[in-house]
Amino acid sequence: MHVILAATDGSPSADRAVDFASALANAFRAKLILVNVMPIEFRVTFDANFKPTLDAEELRIVESLESNSQTLLAQAKKRIEANGLPGIDTVSRLGDPAETLLAIAAEQKDPVIVLGKHGHGRFAELLLGNMPHKLALHATCPVIVVP
Repeated sequence: MHVILAATDGSPSADRAVDFASALANAFRAKLILVNVMPIEFRVTFDANFKPTLDAEELRIVESLESNSQTLLAQAKKRIEANGLPGIDTVSRLGDPAETLLAIAAEQKDPVIVLGKHGHGRFAELLLGNMPHKLALHATCPVIVVP
């Protein structure tokens, strides 16, 4: 176990998962990466150079989500560093949370994914699906779900 990916959305369940991932990273001297994936999809249009474009409203939404994500990750990182674990990385991405976590894990050497059992509520779970279940089905690395 070289890298621990701790998924967080700022919920109490995610906070417990981050704390567990921090203890695991400390015990195994593994790299800890805090990950926040913002589940958002847009219709993609392309300009004359085949680059994807966003309209003004979509761009405002993305900028707001990215700002919130960076704040959430900075707070989690500060809390964990205060407990004595240095060298924490953070990753903020847009996309399907499970697919994005799997892609990030695929980029790492010997990763473990740690996440909470519940995110920001049952309604989000109905919209997005059960992320722990998706990860358990498709991950090629260990997945730890923290209650």
